[in-house]
Amino acid sequence: MIVANLSLGNLLLLSLGNPSGDYIKLNADGSTRGNPGRNGGEGVLRDYMGQWKAGFVIGIASAYAEIQALVHGLQLAWDLGCRSIVVELDSEVIVG
Repeated sequence: MIVANLSLGNLLLLSLGNPSGDYIKLNADGSTRGNPGRNGGEGVLRDYMGQWKAGFVIGIASAYAEIQALVHGLQLAWDLGCRSIVVELDSEVIVG
C-alpha cells in the first residue's frame, strides 16, 4: 500500500476492499480504441461500507483515457467534499 500525503488532502493510491471510515474509494478505468479512436473513462465513488456515492462515464478525445478518468474521478470526489480518497486502478502506466 502506498500513501501520499497531499496538500489537498490524503490520497491512498493502492488498496483492496473497502476504505477505512474517513475515506471515499474511487474505482476508475479508461479504454481506448486506437489513436485517433473511440475513447472513454468511467468510475464510481463508494464509502467505507461499499455504498455507491457517485459515478461517471465520460467520452474522451484522447488516448490518455486512464489518466483522464482518474483526474475526472478525483475532481468529482473533491467537488463532493471528499478530502480523503482511496484510488483503485488497473493501469500499470499510472500506478507504476
